[in-house]
Amino acid sequence: APKLIAGTINTIATTSAITVVLISPNHFSVGRGQIISSLYKWDTPYGVLNSDCRVISKLAEQGVLNIDEYPFKKEHGISTIAPFIKKSLPNSRIVPIIVKDTLSENDLNKFVDTLYAISGNDILVIGSFDFSHYLPDNAAQFHDQKSISVIKNFDYQGIKALDIDSIPGLEMVMRYMEHEGALSFNLLANTNSAQILHDPTIEETTSYVDGSF
Repeated sequence: APKLIAGTINTIATTSAITVVLISPNHFSVGRGQIISSLYKWDTPYGVLNSDCRVISKLAEQGVLNIDEYPFKKEHGISTIAPFIKKSLPNSRIVPIIVKDTLSENDLNKFVDTLYAISGNDILVIGSFDFSHYLPDNAAQFHDQKSISVIKNFDYQGIKALDIDSIPGLEMVMRYMEHEGALSFNLLANTNSAQILHDPTIEETTSYVDGSF
């Protein structure tokens, strides 16, 4: 869904030197720790996207994440978004974050509180998550409406039952937005692979919810 990704990130395009915290599932559940980051640079078609090593190192010093390069070799939740960030936010630096599903609520909140405390004003938080999986179009739409309602209402109880590929990752984004007082969710797009491909016979779709706070 490259047009959806490009369109969404382009809504906040800027040449300012900002830090982008990109939160993704740890799709393969590998690496040391529950929350993992990388200090490496990212090669993209639009140039090199540097990591914000200062912020990452501070978070590691506070004990809220581990630095481990190995999981990022195959982590598409980060690598597929990096070029869009570099194109729309050319002077940004990235803090790539991958999250295991086994993350505890206590560690989640500690991470968000620490990130908020050290990040400053020039920060953008992006969640890179697929929503409904392996369902036909009509069922995917039903689950997406539930997800959108949970996000709009900051329903932390409801989030536990959502059909998404990173419940703790989405909760991280929502809790950070709550810290910022960004309590209004603006839905930009909601669709799935069956609709994008104009093929209602697809039985196992992936759905997308794009928006901003």
